[in-house]
Amino acid sequence: MTSQPVERAEPVEEGGRRSGDVHDASERSHVHRERVDVPHASGVYRAAAGAAFGLMRLQAWRIRIRGLEHIPRRGGAVIVANHTSFWDFFASASGPYLAWQRPVRILAKASLFDAPLLGPLMRRADHIPVHRASGARALASAVEALRRRELVLVLPEQTISPSFELLPFKRGAIRMATAADVPLIPTVSWGSHRFHTVGRGPRWSWRLPVTVRYGEPVHPTVDDDPDEVGSALRTRMRSLLEHEQRAYPDGTPSGAWWVPHRLGGSAPTVAQADAYVSGLEARWQAAAERFRDAREQVRGEAQHAREKLEDAREQVQEQAHHARERLRDGVDQTRERIGLDPGEPPTPAVES
Repeated sequence: MTSQPVERAEPVEEGGRRSGDVHDASERSHVHRERVDVPHASGVYRAAAGAAFGLMRLQAWRIRIRGLEHIPRRGGAVIVANHTSFWDFFASASGPYLAWQRPVRILAKASLFDAPLLGPLMRRADHIPVHRASGARALASAVEALRRRELVLVLPEQTISPSFELLPFKRGAIRMATAADVPLIPTVSWGSHRFHTVGRGPRWSWRLPVTVRYGEPVHPTVDDDPDEVGSALRTRMRSLLEHEQRAYPDGTPSGAWWVPHRLGGSAPTVAQADAYVSGLEARWQAAAERFRDAREQVRGEAQHAREKLEDAREQVQEQAHHARERLRDGVDQTRERIGLDPGEPPTPAVES
């Protein structure tokens, strides 16, 4: 697969301050690809990534990647990214993969792994399913991958933000980074939601600008308060996102559906997004309760089946014992009728 073309840009410091002038958006280059001594992408992973980035190239997307120096080239790290589209996974993982061929393991909702075509690809590419009712297994798998020096991508908002602003964060990324002793990489992407987002199907997006920005790492420790780490991480990502929104090559057209309400667009407000997410969480909670109820029911039925099986086994053993006793009684009665003492072998017939 050829490398994905991206716009060349000078490094940008934390909070959106440029350390140099950004080159004109029409100037194009290629990410320098270099192999590093880390776990490599499988054939399935390369094929899926090739299809995704091939679609981007087909539409001549103008991808601009900044802050790649903040991602460790050989060690493990948790890439913590915002979620505005169905394409965030590819955008946020593009930097290390295109530059160094480093695969990025994605934590994604379990339902994606059950999809007819996507599911087998997700599983064979070693991505990590997350069951909303129980995330312990996903957390353990992510920590194991991080200890193998893998990169793991987490979208802590859990769902696409309809307002295109950051939603509240879950703490799973912080827990796994702390357990594996790896950094958190605050990451934002902007623009892919114009291609495909919640409530809007994919649409042809010729020369779509897509920006990806990796921020300075956060290094949580076991002594840190997870809430404080999460708050600091979200504040840093909000600063990065707001900068990328304002610096977006296509600007922030007034009334545009893909522009946040804060910037004059017609996207839902933060309050509307919060109400939407609250409704989703209520449905997730109800689904989780149904899952737990169903699991308990299955466990109860399994226990009942085991008890019935044990009763049946004891009954069969008892019947077999009675059958053996009846057989012995019958043999003894037969011996008595033919004049043999119990236990005496019969005399063999002698030919005359």
